[in-house]
Amino acid sequence: MAKKARLPERTIERIIRAGKTVTQTDAAGLSRAFGTSAEIWLNLQKIYNRWRKATSDLPPVMVASRTRMIPRRKGASRTAKR
Repeated sequence: MAKKARLPERTIERIIRAGKTVTQTDAAGLSRAFGTSAEIWLNLQKIYNRWRKATSDLPPVMVASRTRMIPRRKGASRTAKR
């Protein structure tokens, strides 16, 4: 996917793990890889940002219970900043 998007693998990984905000450049790459518009990716980022703001006052366990957890790759750091 990183090759199709012409983005570094690390960028894709950080976006998936919500460790990086989707920029215009990222959105353009994702649109190449998935055959969509860049606006879709930027809008998804805006929606995610609003959700994070709306849940920021909830205890972490409440937020986690409302989120589908993405399994980590073998050997991935468990201390990665989110």
